[in-house]
Amino acid sequence: MRLDANLGWLFTELPFEQRFDSAAAAGFTGVEYADPYPYTPAWLTKRLSDAGLKQVLINTPGTCMDANFRDGVDQSLEYAVELGSSFLHLVGGTVPDGVSPDRAFARYVGNVAWAADRATGCGVQLLLEAQSKPGFVLSSQEQAAAVAGEIGVGLLFDVFHAQVMETDLLGSLTESLPVTRHVQIGDSPGRGEPGTGDIPWPGVFAVLAGHDGWIGCEYQPVADTASGLKWIKELLP
Repeated sequence: MRLDANLGWLFTELPFEQRFDSAAAAGFTGVEYADPYPYTPAWLTKRLSDAGLKQVLINTPGTCMDANFRDGVDQSLEYAVELGSSFLHLVGGTVPDGVSPDRAFARYVGNVAWAADRATGCGVQLLLEAQSKPGFVLSSQEQAAAVAGEIGVGLLFDVFHAQVMETDLLGSLTESLPVTRHVQIGDSPGRGEPGTGDIPWPGVFAVLAGHDGWIGCEYQPVADTASGLKWIKELLP
């Protein structure tokens, strides 16, 4: 299994620019982070190159519910292409006040379809993610997978969010796997590293044996990042 480090969550005891080398030293070969926009693509590319790391994923700067979402897509596609990022996560967002869930969902689907058309031929795959935040525009992993399949984009399956949202985590993961292009992991309820909460990780990793993509480590280490990485030897098959 290919693990990548989310530098917005791991190695946060260090300044951002030092996290790349620390991730590489810990054995990671890829990284992701939600917000590259405070930095120039050239600056980030040098950090990646110097550390010998692959950029796996970035997020759009806003959500599909934002009025300026489409401007953000253009900016994020430019970043993704320059960084060589495999994926761009189109952040869904929460239903705005005064807007019905059905109308918000229709806006979401329309913006995702527009973004998919915009990204044609650029070499970056778009991803959708269901999150357990109150009022989130996507209410389930099944709904997210259905939109992804209909429009022809990929699913980002976040194990932490799915554990909170779904009654059958392993069943949901198994059903979603055909359209899942990227996975993020964190335990529940505390969102620490795997093995610190209630998620049945042996079962999760058994299902993920059928996933040939990256698995992003998006969790808050209980102590320091390096010592928390012992879960990799303890839990991975």
